[in-house]
Amino acid sequence: NLVVAGTTVGTAEAGTTAPVKDAGGFYHFKPSCYGYLDLTSLAGGGISNRQIGAESAFQTHFLTATLPAVSQAGSLLVATVTAASTPNKFAAPAGWISAAEANQSGEGRSEIWYYPNNPGGISSATFTMNPATVGGAAQITEWNGAATIAPLDQTGTTSISVPASSATTSTVGAMAQSGELVITNIGFKVAAGNTYSQGAGWNSIAKDNIFGFASEYRLDLPAGTASETSTTTVVSNWANAMATFKPASSATGAVLDPGFYYFNGSGFAGGGGVCLNGGTLLARDVTIEFVNQAGFSSGTCAAGGGGGCSTGSCDFGSDPAGSLIDTSFSWFAAPCSQDPSASPPDASCLGASSWCPTGDRSCWNLLLYQPASATGQIAVTGTVASQWLLGSVSWSGTCTDTVNGTSTIAGSLACGTLSISAGAGARTAVGGDYGISTATVEAILVE
Repeated sequence: NLVVAGTTVGTAEAGTTAPVKDAGGFYHFKPSCYGYLDLTSLAGGGISNRQIGAESAFQTHFLTATLPAVSQAGSLLVATVTAASTPNKFAAPAGWISAAEANQSGEGRSEIWYYPNNPGGISSATFTMNPATVGGAAQITEWNGAATIAPLDQTGTTSISVPASSATTSTVGAMAQSGELVITNIGFKVAAGNTYSQGAGWNSIAKDNIFGFASEYRLDLPAGTASETSTTTVVSNWANAMATFKPASSATGAVLDPGFYYFNGSGFAGGGGVCLNGGTLLARDVTIEFVNQAGFSSGTCAAGGGGGCSTGSCDFGSDPAGSLIDTSFSWFAAPCSQDPSASPPDASCLGASSWCPTGDRSCWNLLLYQPASATGQIAVTGTVASQWLLGSVSWSGTCTDTVNGTSTIAGSLACGTLSISAGAGARTAVGGDYGISTATVEAILVE
């Protein structure tokens, strides 16, 4: 068993050097024979809810929201505050920052406030409205794993003055990364028999059909625009606000140091190989062979990849446009394979110091290899999975690639069965093998 930070992350040949964590937070694995590597425990934890306070009673002038228990130092506090329609903005206690607000005559005022990196020990917050006759309600939630500095990413508002049975609230811009905390504050007109329904996939924080106030959240959206469509059974005016908050930056992940790696699936029943399941794996100057049922998956180590990756990073390699870049091992690269876009190119080929002899086609530019007798699969699938593979792939079995924002194989691709799918705006799935010839873009073999 191969143990990292007290957790078994895979199996390896006896005597294999245990991975060491570098200053950037990456664990460096050494060339050897492995059964499997499951990087789940090395994945960033992402944002999670710590506690949700109850909606306050209707109050005027001073609106006080409470938490079930005192806050934990360093966590993110988010408050949703609602009131009757007024051009005046709430005043908040020290430390609280305004995120988004919407005001619609005939409906009301909706605001979202947040307290980043709170000092701990907070159990309530009072928001003040002037004039003192304006009344409303407030509610607080606490979140672990959010960025402690400048966590707010995107906001959006929707105000509808002509009564409608639905309203769509979206962020103005695209979220920078997957797994952000998205919170809404929905204000709808009170009417006899009116019932509010949140959008599909959203989790309720508060829903008050009497006062016309609702709040929801999501943690599972990919990078891009966040949007929710809310409905009521009676046509309504709307005053809706939305805000998204970034997870704490985490360089936690793994790196394959230069050399040859061999995976046979041992120690994992029915599968094995390399699986991210939320983690990140970088590599430089490597060739990897997979035999038996060992596969290459963004999901679990189960045969076939065990389903798509939906949380964490799930990155094979790091796009230079992304935020996760290890300065020494930014890519997932074969020997003598270079970044096809950077200037100058990434030094993924170590030249004379490479373990792979110059011109040796058995390893030169060969990244992933599976012999005909093996049954493992390549499965880079899921809403947040991505890859930046620099080098050729020679695979006798099934290859499946769901192309999200960044997904590139810069080299020839040969698979027994190949399935590539991509949504609008996705990057190129298979590109030029820059470093073998001089052309940045050239004809590539897809077999």
